[in-house]
Amino acid sequence: MPRLRFWKRWRGFTLIELLVVIAIIAILIGLLLPAVQKVREAANRSQCQNNLKQMTLALLNCGDTHQGTLPGACSKYPNSFASANNSYGPAVFQILPYMEQQQIYNSTYQAKGGPTGQNGSFPDYEPYWNYFGGFTIKIKTFYCPSDPTTSISDSRNTTSGSLSYGTNQQALPLEWHGYSKYPASFQDGTSNTIIFTDKAATCSGSPNANWWDNGSTFAVQDWSPTSNWYFTINPLPVTTVCNSGTPLGNYIDRPPVSFHTGVIQVSLGDGSVRAVAQGLSFYTWLYALGPADGMVLGSDW
Repeated sequence: MPRLRFWKRWRGFTLIELLVVIAIIAILIGLLLPAVQKVREAANRSQCQNNLKQMTLALLNCGDTHQGTLPGACSKYPNSFASANNSYGPAVFQILPYMEQQQIYNSTYQAKGGPTGQNGSFPDYEPYWNYFGGFTIKIKTFYCPSDPTTSISDSRNTTSGSLSYGTNQQALPLEWHGYSKYPASFQDGTSNTIIFTDKAATCSGSPNANWWDNGSTFAVQDWSPTSNWYFTINPLPVTTVCNSGTPLGNYIDRPPVSFHTGVIQVSLGDGSVRAVAQGLSFYTWLYALGPADGMVLGSDW
């Protein structure tokens, strides 16, 4: 008996069918892309939040090691007078040993004192680039992954030490304004005082203050002891514009800046981190910078 064979005729896609499939795939990708971007931004924001927390906890540990005395925005530390093994520099430099960066901190040791002369001829730790010929060190904790300016080359020198976070100089004053004591200096409450905030790492091809530079500060205290409440901040804390704020010397390009959607992230004196909404009032922001101004934060905080 003859075997019956059934032949099935196969045919390929028509051009129209192929175009329809491609169109459907493109639509699905278009629908998924915003979701992917949101997930990526959420991850970046979480990493940025963790960076701020690490920096603040390192600061508090540093203060705890030195009887509650916190390093200043730029200061000799831990002693206010010239002495052996002091450091001289910004708070973000002085907290390096407390965030597992002891080796970098040690690399700035100068047996006969640093280039500023702030510590006399005593051995000290000073990170200034113009003495060391420029750092090529990038400390990951000091970079926010949402900050696109971290990839811009530094045109002023060979360092890549610009950072994505600013230090509140009202909470951590320059040494000639006196050192903050923790928690005594935070009379308004540690949870009501900003310590570090988001900012742009680079403005117009130049660093928007480096981890070895006291220019990483904002909310600047004026040089005059009778007029020390000038603030280089924007009326709205969230902005993508670098060169704005109240002019005061060369601090105009160092205001808080955020690249997160609708918020700017800040760390507080109790070690917590919070996202501050873009609609926060100017005075609520202002009062959150002062650790002992006696002002009550607004309901929008």
